[in-house]
Amino acid sequence: MKIFKTGQKNTGRRHLRIPLSIKALLLFAALILFLNILAWNSVRFDDWYLASVFPIWVGTYGRLSGLAAFSVGEVLIVIAVIWVLLIIPVLFIKKIRRKFLIVTAWTIAVVLLIFTLNCFIVYHAHGYPKPELSAEEREQRYSAENLASLRDYIVEQCNTLAESVPRDDNGTVVFEGTDYTGSGRVSFEVRDEIAQESIRCMQRLSADFPLLSGYYPKPKGMFFSDLCSQMNMRGYYFPFSMEANYNTNMTVLNYPSCMTHELAHLKGYMLEDDCSMLAFLACLRSDDRAFRYSGYLSVLNYVDNDFYASIGKDRDEYDSHVAISDLVRSDNTFLVPDEKDRIEEESPLDTEKVTQATKTVSDESMKANGVKTGWNSYNEVVKLLLDWYADGGTEGRTAGADS
Repeated sequence: MKIFKTGQKNTGRRHLRIPLSIKALLLFAALILFLNILAWNSVRFDDWYLASVFPIWVGTYGRLSGLAAFSVGEVLIVIAVIWVLLIIPVLFIKKIRRKFLIVTAWTIAVVLLIFTLNCFIVYHAHGYPKPELSAEEREQRYSAENLASLRDYIVEQCNTLAESVPRDDNGTVVFEGTDYTGSGRVSFEVRDEIAQESIRCMQRLSADFPLLSGYYPKPKGMFFSDLCSQMNMRGYYFPFSMEANYNTNMTVLNYPSCMTHELAHLKGYMLEDDCSMLAFLACLRSDDRAFRYSGYLSVLNYVDNDFYASIGKDRDEYDSHVAISDLVRSDNTFLVPDEKDRIEEESPLDTEKVTQATKTVSDESMKANGVKTGWNSYNEVVKLLLDWYADGGTEGRTAGADS
């Protein structure tokens, strides 16, 4: 198989002739490399790109893919898998293998460019604002005492909201404007109402975070939600389709915090702790108590686990603080037992292996994009919560308030 051709001049010396398509591909690859080098070395460029260029892709490319009722990202992944499976047999078909490989190379290049424009560049922007603190200020702000105080506050809010949110006859939390009965999966209509309120919450939050303003395509449920459940994945931002996607199997209280989290990614916030914080703040902007409850629940485990570690896992010390109510523990669930059992029975894959593989791939992907803590970056939302708590973020955010 010849990709490069040889030719012969009048001198009799042979020389290499590079096809125009290969030259164009090399220039394309050089452009991608240049943009990535620039992104890694110029935060000023990254911030400018995030504020001035990235919204264009959301408003055009994201708007176009948003017209589809299904997840375009999932369809593209299926096509990619089929394409990869075709590579080996096609290599034995002489008539088409050269063109097939060139098309494959161009496809990979285009995908890398889209990832660069929709993900890699903004990964290196400043993102969620962090305060500039002296060593003494950091030690005081992120002290064990402040962490304990924040933890108790979050638990109190969860306990209060768990008792005050409306519930149906099955004890399942009901969101305003929906008719969810708690029986079976959450219907598309209910999920659609929650998606629309999630967008409204993000738009309200844009008063404090201007990058969150503008157009939002509605989050979409994933067809492969069973696999996502095994991966312990609540949602996913597809950079190559500019979509916020969510797992349709999870319990209803996960929807608001998950949707707002993925919508934060859609607006160029790539770090997981940044998006978790923005999702928390967005949910608190809702007039719906169930939304606010979802927001507090989304950070409860992070704060509680860090607090428990900070006291040396001393059970007596832990029990001396505000207890998480049984109702909150019951609500704070990713999958209901019946749904979890169904997935285990129907899937040909081992859940533990799938979860570990997902964690490993995500960890390496984050580190490759400059996130030194990798998978553990999810836990760094606690530091952002401590900043919010120290700066008086709790003012006017009492659990029982309706505004």
